[in-house]
Amino acid sequence: MSEGKSAPETNRLASSPCFVCAEEAAALLNCAAEKKYNEMRCYPLIKKLRACVEKKGVVDFKLVPEPDCSQ
Repeated sequence: MSEGKSAPETNRLASSPCFVCAEEAAALLNCAAEKKYNEMRCYPLIKKLRACVEKKGVVDFKLVPEPDCSQ
């Protein structure tokens, strides 16, 4: 995993019902934010995120949890 969230933090977000596909989204965002951006390395991460979104039926992403979302 690249810089950013630690493994336990990412795992906590990924297992939360408030952050569906969080692990995939974080991986893609971290890839895009890398100093030496490599589009070919990020492309498979886009495909993984898309597969998760389709599987889970995500229609909207929130980067911050809703106030009523229990964790």
